[in-house]
Amino acid sequence: MNSLVGNPTISVGTIFGGMKTNVVPDLCKITVDRRLLPREDAEQAKQEIDLMLQKLAKEDPDLEYELDIKLCREGAEIGSNEKIVKLSVEACREVLRRDIEAGGFTATADMAFLVNEGKIPSILLGPGKLSNAHIVDEYLDISELEDATKIYAVLAAKSIFSLSDLAVAV
Repeated sequence: MNSLVGNPTISVGTIFGGMKTNVVPDLCKITVDRRLLPREDAEQAKQEIDLMLQKLAKEDPDLEYELDIKLCREGAEIGSNEKIVKLSVEACREVLRRDIEAGGFTATADMAFLVNEGKIPSILLGPGKLSNAHIVDEYLDISELEDATKIYAVLAAKSIFSLSDLAVAV
């Protein structure tokens, strides 16, 4: 459990199998998306999935499986006391004229590379709703785009850092 994003998530993304409706398939292939929390061990998460599959295979002797990790991206987290967080919250409050708190983002982004490998305190700050991402007819309200543009301008004006010290992934 993570205080900003909650529990790790797992979902079946795709299911492939069969040739025709009236033919029993000899193979079913699924892809699973298991999101890691910040500081969560990827190998341990893989072992948990493998244990679940082993249990299912014991219950059904015909079940054979292969676990193949295609991509592993660590979660990332920075402290709320980081300058980029404080300046961004201030900019959001100024533009939106309401109380704003920094929070977590339950999806993955390139920010993880900046934070984990580059050791660059970074945030995600952009318009739109996560529930509208990667759906058919993905969209965002124009007013959100306008607000984001204003927030970026205020954030840039407040910044006294060089570009290498202030990283915002959009």
